[in-house]
Formats: sequence, structure tokens, C-alpha cells
Amino acid sequence: MIEAIVEVIFTIVGEIILQVVAELFFNLGLRTIGNTLKRKKRANPFMSGVGFIILGSITGLFVSWLLPERIVPGVDLHGLSVLLAAAGTGTVMMFYGRWQTSLGKQTTYLATFWGGGLFAFSMALTRWLLVRG
Repeated sequence: MIEAIVEVIFTIVGEIILQVVAELFFNLGLRTIGNTLKRKKRANPFMSGVGFIILGSITGLFVSWLLPERIVPGVDLHGLSVLLAAAGTGTVMMFYGRWQTSLGKQTTYLATFWGGGLFAFSMALTRWLLVRG
């Protein structure tokens, strides 16, 4: 019983770490690109959300190609990890955005709870659909 709980925790924490790292790289890339994806103050939140869903799905495809096996085999959370990882990642990205704002830097919608959560949810859902077995 304890072993199963530990495996569940490692699965969720592993998904959160994987998604946060991917999102931080995307956030750094968004700053570099600059005008391609508009800053938060000028961007349309709906279109940004659609973009993050697309980018998250593409990232999920890529990660599934790189890691075609489950991170922690034998644990089947029936999709619960998708929701928990998205909520955890969204929270981390929200704090990251606040930290960047406190330093006087502009952020994108990716550095918000909803932006980070949408990216993470679409990435995790894509990976879950491809690596369920």
C-alpha cells in the first residue's frame, strides 16, 4: 500500500517537473522571439490559450517520441495525473510570472496559472493518450 502511494507521488512529481522544465524553456524562447508571440499586455488571452494548447500538444508528441514508456511503470491513475500535473505546473508558472514581474520584466500568458496549466494539460493529455499501455 505504501509502495503504491510513493509510486503515485513520484509519477505526479515527475510529470510536474517535466512540464515545468519544458515550459521554462518555452518561456525563455518566447522572450527571445519577442514579436512572434506578443507580450501579455498586448496579446489576446484566448489566442494565447489556443497557442499554448497547440504547443503543449506538440511538446507532448515530442516527449512521447523521446520517452515512449511510462515514467513510473505499474501506476495507473486513469488520467488523474493529467489534472494534478496541470494544476501543479500552472501554480509553479504563476509564481514564476509573479517573480518575473517583481523584477520588472514583462511576461507572457505562459507565466500565469491558466497559461501554464493549459500548456501542461495539453502536453500531459497528449502523452497520456500515446503512452497509456
